[in-house]
Amino acid sequence: MSFTHHIENGQGTRYLNEGGKYNVIILDDYQAQKSQNGSVDTMTLNYQVLDGEHEGELIPFDTFYNTEKAAWKIDALLNAVDPNGKSDNYSFKGDGLNPVAEAVKSKQINIKVGWRETTRGKNAGKYFANVSQYGIKQASSQPDGEMRPKQDNVESLETSNNDLGRMDNPFASQTQANDNTEISDDDLPF
Repeated sequence: MSFTHHIENGQGTRYLNEGGKYNVIILDDYQAQKSQNGSVDTMTLNYQVLDGEHEGELIPFDTFYNTEKAAWKIDALLNAVDPNGKSDNYSFKGDGLNPVAEAVKSKQINIKVGWRETTRGKNAGKYFANVSQYGIKQASSQPDGEMRPKQDNVESLETSNNDLGRMDNPFASQTQANDNTEISDDDLPF
């Protein structure tokens, strides 16, 4: 039997790059902790697509905050996990959102995925999956064709159409006091 090598298959974990509504399993590798300033309980979940052309791909870092404004997201997740409402008015006992994460891990649900651009920090200009809806598992996943946007700074790395295919010199417009400086081959380290 022959083997055909495909570069993209051997590049580690595959992350989802197309938006849509996906049947997923909530992975066991959640994080439940306090926010960076220590004032808010948070929970971060990761998902894996269960079916269709994106089966096996990951949707990481869906973060939940236990605040009055953000509680809707936790409730929507719990409604998707428990569509019959058995947990209505249930008070999760324990440390922060850890009991909620324990209750939802390994459950199968349907989520709607779009894209969110990070505007601050080391990831500024990068796009990440943004989960905006939670529901019960459907008959199948439905990608919508909305691909993850490219990073804003990619354009600045594109090469020019000069005769050698090299990048343009960013210092070309700058001048020095002595523009006709010559460096002999003896002065070069190579």
